[in-house]
Formats: sequence, C-alpha cells, structure tokens
Amino acid sequence: MTELDVTVVIPVHDREAALHDALRSVLAQTRPPARIVVVDDGSSDGSAAVAEEYPVTLVRHERARGSGAARNSGIAEADTTWIAFLDSDDVWLPEHLETVAPALGDHAFVTTPMVDSFGRGRGNVSGRPQSVTPSTLFFPENIVCTSTVVARRSAIDAVGGFGDLPRAQDLDLFLKLLEAGTALALPVPTAVYTVPDAYQEAGLRARSTAGADQVRARYADRPWMTPSLVRSIETQRAWDDLRHAQHRGDARAVLQGLGRLGMGPRTAAVLQQTLVHRRRARRFIAPDAA
Repeated sequence: MTELDVTVVIPVHDREAALHDALRSVLAQTRPPARIVVVDDGSSDGSAAVAEEYPVTLVRHERARGSGAARNSGIAEADTTWIAFLDSDDVWLPEHLETVAPALGDHAFVTTPMVDSFGRGRGNVSGRPQSVTPSTLFFPENIVCTSTVVARRSAIDAVGGFGDLPRAQDLDLFLKLLEAGTALALPVPTAVYTVPDAYQEAGLRARSTAGADQVRARYADRPWMTPSLVRSIETQRAWDDLRHAQHRGDARAVLQGLGRLGMGPRTAAVLQQTLVHRRRARRFIAPDAA
C-alpha cells in the first residue's frame, strides 16, 4: 500500500491502556501514514513504554505541558505535507485516512464525524459535506473533531501552531486556520470517541465552557462573531443550564434558568436548531469499531 504524505501526532498523558488501541487503529489503516509521532507529556505511568512497542517516533516531555504543547512538539518532528491528529483514548476506523485524503485539496484542514461510546454522533451529523466556518465551531455544536482532523503542515506553521490558552487550544487553532484558509467537514464517521469516566463529573462541563469562553473573548472583535451568533450561544447555554438544573432537582436554578432563557421567537428558533442537531446526533448510526 502506498503511504500517504501524513504524520500522525498522538499526545498522551497517563493513558497507557488506551494508547494500545489508538496505535493499533493507526497501524490498521487501509492507507497508512508515512510516520507516527507519540508525545509523552510527562506521564507517570507506562505510556512511553507502550509507545516503544510500536513503530513510532517517541518524544518525551519531562513534565506535563498540556495537549497543545504536546501536539506542537509532535508537529515539529514531522516532515510531511499533512498532520493528522489523534487523541490517545480515541480510535480511528480502518478507512479514516483513505476517506479524508481525496478531500484535502487546497483546504487548510479536513475533518470527519465521530461516534462516541454511547453511540451518539459528534461533529458534522448533517449527513452532507459542510464547509467549516468560525460560527460552526460554536453553534449549534462544534462540527470539528480534533481526532479526525488532517491539517496542512504549512498552514499550521503559518498561524503559529497551538496557542498558550490553558484550555481549548484546538478550538483556537481551528479558528486561526479558518481565518487564513478553508476547511471541510465530511459526513462519514471514521473514528470512535471514548467518553471518559469523568464525563458526568460536575466540574467537567464548567471547565469545557470556560475554555470555549476564553476563545470567544479572544475573537470577540471578529466580524464573524456577530451579535446574532453570541445570542445563539448564550441562549443555548441557558437552555443547557436549565436542563442540568432540572436533572439535579434544583428548583431555584430552574426558575433562574427560565428567567434567563425567555420565551420569544428568537429563543424558539435557536432551540429548534439545537434540538434538530442533537436529534440527528442521537440517531447517528454507530460504525463497527471492532
């Protein structure tokens, strides 16, 4: 099989068990990459030893510096035109790279949807190819899945790689790439996202929201960050807060959420878009990852 002009970059921190599956999924590709780089980001377990069992280039950080810095170190090792990202606890389906490669063209990056371990779709669940724009990273859900992104190395270098935000460095990078070029979200799922054990942890959603808000603040003056988009994001946030409060049985928070949400036609339109998207995600057909 002809190798693709792609380097796979996998950051890992204390995920030795999951790393086996991630690496096997790369090695099982119907169109193999030219190279695999694993960046051990200060792990205290045997993640580095696992990587050494496979035909990869291993880069080690003596201390944890975060996923963005780890990916930057992996990119620095690459000598290919394209960089493919994969998180250490996710897996690709065998046709991932073969599916993405023909669509790369002149784009800065191409992405595909994923199916999570509950069978829900993540990313572009519209059923059709979709141009990625900055607004599609925020509402109704982010259509870019980091573990399926294949990005042009020169485009990444031109925008300075992953930034120094404490969270959501990938969201920040995709916005920088979109301001300089184009991107495409394919409709075919090619990877499986493993929902972490801490998925239901109370603080996880708050941390994710805080990261997205930091990115929003950084790009607040951009023409595409319109008042309409901001209202849509905030309306959806109020809706989700209301649902979480209802799930917790917090009557006071429910009443506060209703006050924030309002019930005008604009709110109804935003919620309709949100619910249609999430209905599609729930009905997404999970691929066979076996």
